[in-house]
Amino acid sequence: MNRTFSIGVCVLLSLLSFEIQAQTLLKDATNSFAKFNRSHDFKDLETARKQIDEGYKTAKDSSSFKNNLTRCLIYSTLAAVDSNRKLDYKTDPARQALTCLQKLDNSKFRSDFINEIEYIKSQLSKSFLYDAKVYLSNYDHSEAVNAFKKVDSLTGKNNSINHNIALLHQRIGNIRQSIEYYQELKQESPEADYFLTLAYLYEQMGEEQAALQIAQQGRLKFPENRDLLFYELNYFSDNKKFDKVLELVRVALKLDEFNPDLNYLAGFSFESMGEYQRAEEYYEKVLNTNPNNYDANYALGLLYLQSYAMKSKKKELLFRAKQYLLIAMEI
Repeated sequence: MNRTFSIGVCVLLSLLSFEIQAQTLLKDATNSFAKFNRSHDFKDLETARKQIDEGYKTAKDSSSFKNNLTRCLIYSTLAAVDSNRKLDYKTDPARQALTCLQKLDNSKFRSDFINEIEYIKSQLSKSFLYDAKVYLSNYDHSEAVNAFKKVDSLTGKNNSINHNIALLHQRIGNIRQSIEYYQELKQESPEADYFLTLAYLYEQMGEEQAALQIAQQGRLKFPENRDLLFYELNYFSDNKKFDKVLELVRVALKLDEFNPDLNYLAGFSFESMGEYQRAEEYYEKVLNTNPNNYDANYALGLLYLQSYAMKSKKKELLFRAKQYLLIAMEI
């Protein structure tokens, strides 16, 4: 009986000893980490890491909120500070910190340590941003996307991060994923470029109607954006809907009256609709600002030649046709 009691006392004392040792290591690690925050001496952070590793070996250690919080603070800082991984690690410090962070997020004590958890997320975000930059410098766009996604999961909705993800998906050729991110960006922070990029992406997917609708939505929001206006103009021009082209050209010319491309497009549209006099008027506007414009000289020459052949065969029309066609040939 006495012997059994003695063994029990020894076991209890041993457990108490381990508990005290673990508490001491946790306290030492916390103090070393606090010292690092004052000194910014990497050796203090390295010491804190060794101490928390010693106090994080049993199942009880790994389930302790305080242990996980301290370990997460230390390893997230290591992930950011030791970006080139000069120390040896069995497991990457960012992964270590993420594992602990998951335990913290699932704990009922989380709300009492919001500032510490925000610090951890901030350090991990720095680490993954660094990784993303390294991947980008090596043209590893797929891994860069993964790194940016980790940042996004830590910071919440971040338009600059999501813009990078959208752009990288576009470069990789993940068009559908890129569209999803640009759609979200368009909702969160509408910009003309987002509408325009989405229009081109839908076009790449062969969804021309969706592309047009996005461009039109963008133009309603940004009525003076030339790129969106030209996209819509080109769409209707490619589809030979010249009545629509002329509607938009009138709007565009209010923004840029002497634009040679717009005036040429107006002339071409009028010519396609059989309004040759109006076509002549706009081709001449191009040549008034740029006499050596090949397209306008050639188009005007053909217009006069066609008028000569179709009408009274006035020599004056033939002379004009030759004049403009010769200029075009010399350009």
